[in-house]
Amino acid sequence: LVLVLCGWIGGTALAQDEEDPMAPAYFTLTRGAASESIDGVVEDTDGDGLPELRGQIEVDIPVEASDARASGLWTITVDADIVEADGGVVGMDTRSNRLVNADGAWTGVGAAISAFGEDGDFVAGLTVLSGEGAYEGLGLVLSESLQDGVESYWGVILPSAKMPTMPQ
Repeated sequence: LVLVLCGWIGGTALAQDEEDPMAPAYFTLTRGAASESIDGVVEDTDGDGLPELRGQIEVDIPVEASDARASGLWTITVDADIVEADGGVVGMDTRSNRLVNADGAWTGVGAAISAFGEDGDFVAGLTVLSGEGAYEGLGLVLSESLQDGVESYWGVILPSAKMPTMPQ
């Protein structure tokens, strides 16, 4: 899939065309601090002795992207399961996302895996969003990584018709 996507992207102009708001594009993104964080509930909901985090919310995170369509204010709601492993913790989270700007919004879900311990801190995530307003008919896919304190975000905007469905 990655090779197919890279091959398709490689043959496509990947800068936002100001005259064509529906043009596919590659972008990078930086994020600031949330204007508000709402603590989630940490508890052992399934009785296995391990904590789960439910409902952690980061509100109005300012994001600035190389493609203006991916800039705006981002709100994320996170549910996570965390397990102790090898002197640290590993986890998996799922997220609901909404990114809003003056022209429209992006809404969808994402997931990430993480490991924090003696060997460093690592996060890898993928978020898939659908466009609303001026972005109707577009999809946004965002990749997130963290390695030893260095965050990296990049993504693509594609026509919804070019967004493959997730396999079952």
